[in-house]
Amino acid sequence: MKKIQVYLLFAFVLISGVLYSQKIDSTYMVCYYKMTFQKDSTNPNSKYEELTVLKIGKESSIFRSYVKEKSDSIIADQVKKVFEKGSSGGIATYDAGAVPQYDFKPEVYRNGNKITVFERVGMDRFAFESQENIKWKLLNEERKISNFICKKAIGKYRNRTIIAWYTNEMNIPEGPYNFKNLPGLIIELQDDKDTIHFTLAGLKKMKLPIEQKMNGIYLTTYEKFKRNREEFAKDPISKLANTRMFKFLTHEDRENLSKSLKSENNHLD
Repeated sequence: MKKIQVYLLFAFVLISGVLYSQKIDSTYMVCYYKMTFQKDSTNPNSKYEELTVLKIGKESSIFRSYVKEKSDSIIADQVKKVFEKGSSGGIATYDAGAVPQYDFKPEVYRNGNKITVFERVGMDRFAFESQENIKWKLLNEERKISNFICKKAIGKYRNRTIIAWYTNEMNIPEGPYNFKNLPGLIIELQDDKDTIHFTLAGLKKMKLPIEQKMNGIYLTTYEKFKRNREEFAKDPISKLANTRMFKFLTHEDRENLSKSLKSENNHLD
């Protein structure tokens, strides 16, 4: 099945998910991380690369796929034009081919000391407060990465051993995803099996809005979210059978989609 067909299946969810948001802060620093992620924990060939972005404000931050951010922006602009044409009696069209495709779905919002993870299971979007705090062990080991003198730290995050390199030159206790609270900005990070790897690709001092999506979100606990994901993984096709785009998929498409969704078993949360 072509990737665009899978994308089209979820397109209308994305349309509804980017229209309503609330500004919660403004950035003073924006960091870009090159991410390598292995979707299937049993298959090293399932790795993909994607650019991610960490927007840091005085009281909050947001981490997400940079490609997803661009995708949401294009979708919001297209939807606005569709509504404008529709209200004026014109023909409303939506160009899915103009929207960049992304793989990394999670978004992590920090507001003060509270961290909320936004994730998707099938057509549903969930939000849960992260209760997992990493206890870092700071090591007396240094390395130069991207022109920064970095120090090493090791922590445990659920069943993962995390290796992080942070710099005191940037006194910002931030990093990609939920990996934070070191005495400096994280420059590079990976787990001990290298199924997830982040490397700082660039940073800019700039002021941008930090916005949080408000609509179409199921507020839940991590335990309930995890159970929902496990149930979906057992039979994803039956969970998607009543969606609008499902009827456009062939039998072969549905089998390939089911196989693809079941293989996505390496979850950061």
